[in-house]
Amino acid sequence: MVGYRASCETLIEPSFWIRGIVAILKKKFKNLFEREKEVPVDKIQEKLKRWLELERSPHFRGGPTDYYALTGRGLFEAREYDEALTTLKEGLYYAESPEQMEQLYQDLGTVHYYKGYKLQPDGLAQYVLKDVRNSIESYEKALRYAEDPYLYGNLGWGYYLLGDYASSVDNSLKALAMNPELNYARMNLGIAYIKKGCLKSAYDAYESLLKYSPEHEEYEGGMRDLMELQQEFQGAYPFSNFVLAQLYKQQGRNMEANEALHKFLRQNFPVTYWHPKKGRSL
Repeated sequence: MVGYRASCETLIEPSFWIRGIVAILKKKFKNLFEREKEVPVDKIQEKLKRWLELERSPHFRGGPTDYYALTGRGLFEAREYDEALTTLKEGLYYAESPEQMEQLYQDLGTVHYYKGYKLQPDGLAQYVLKDVRNSIESYEKALRYAEDPYLYGNLGWGYYLLGDYASSVDNSLKALAMNPELNYARMNLGIAYIKKGCLKSAYDAYESLLKYSPEHEEYEGGMRDLMELQQEFQGAYPFSNFVLAQLYKQQGRNMEANEALHKFLRQNFPVTYWHPKKGRSL
């Protein structure tokens, strides 16, 4: 999973140069929702509100860099990924501070990631690894200008997708050292430990979620990642069912927890360390 910095909660009056691109983005959003056969009006306004909230950011002060940054964000929200990438790259030429460079590269990384993110009919995702590599490259460039826990958290997931589990663990740990409440980074850490065969570390990473009260959406994201692992490598990572049971139980979803645990038990997992734990979970 990747994460975002929180946006401001209140909306201020947009400046004149923002008004000039609202019409363009409205058209982009309208095209998006018409393609998806959704009712456009309320959804368009919601998306635009999220985009306009960015003007409160101290990094956006009305100069040319901010025009490109905000337009790029709007195009990203409208899923016009190629146009967003072009716009954000143009903004790099006008950046006047390390903060602006870091923000532009972080946004480039996120757009590259979602350009390669393909949601399947079963609700699970597949990834275009070329776009994942481009995402990592942009996040690494952003780190040259400033450290940010979301950068490390997103790098942790990117390196996981590329199969570099040592780098994935390293970056996820850095993210959590800066912000222990980044639950998505904690779950990224857990699944990377599973791939490394460090099962106790994986268990501890997922168990530590209880300290930070994840939202339902955060749990769902981490569980989808585990299901994608099971789908891609069928039968190769039986411990993933134990972890799914663990996550269901944390949410009070006991029936689903027992189903996942019974799947784990039927796999005759050989490591005796987990026998007492699985017994307590039933």
